[in-house]
Amino acid sequence: MSVLSSEERQRAQRLAFPHLRRHFLAAHGAMRRILAEYAQCPPAALRFAASSYGKPFLPDCPRLAFNLSHSGEVALLGVAQGSGSGSPIALGVDIELCRPGTDFPSISARYFSAAEQASLPDPQAEDYSCQFMRLWTRKEAVTKCLGTGLRTPLSHFTVPCDLAKSAQVIWHRETPSATLFVRELDINSYLGAPLNKDVYASSLCASVPPEDICFFPPRP
Repeated sequence: MSVLSSEERQRAQRLAFPHLRRHFLAAHGAMRRILAEYAQCPPAALRFAASSYGKPFLPDCPRLAFNLSHSGEVALLGVAQGSGSGSPIALGVDIELCRPGTDFPSISARYFSAAEQASLPDPQAEDYSCQFMRLWTRKEAVTKCLGTGLRTPLSHFTVPCDLAKSAQVIWHRETPSATLFVRELDINSYLGAPLNKDVYASSLCASVPPEDICFFPPRP
């Protein structure tokens, strides 16, 4: 709590439920501590700014990209550090707790491409909800990587439908300036009790092939 800014503490207080405030404080406190290791400064000294679309960044560390997502009891932080000569890396991550949803078929019909819809099992299948969330996190990771959120329509691009591999995003309309790659993350294998009672879907999108990015187990 002591490492957070007054603005972050105020944001936490505006959340409606105690468990949401607790999750926010824990996730943002951990994010500050991790980013401070890269920036080589005290966690409380980190200065955040936001893009015109609201994506946070560190103005004092322009080559340090990061993105935070949380769902259920788990937070996911992606961090990428660009080289001194190359362009800054664009990065987005998303994590979602897999839970049944009766409106998933209508959401997929509205926001998923034909190829993405065809890759899903029958809505009555036992694993439909989880397969849906695995594709959804890939699409969310793309919009978070761009920093535009849902201002970039989800129907304007197709994410890789072979969930065992990473690949480029396919654009049907406007194309972003950077080529983007998406990879699924296996968060569940890192979770111990009591978090492993739930199943999470999570994905990463970056402007470099995700194979060039190292993955580290969660911190307590």
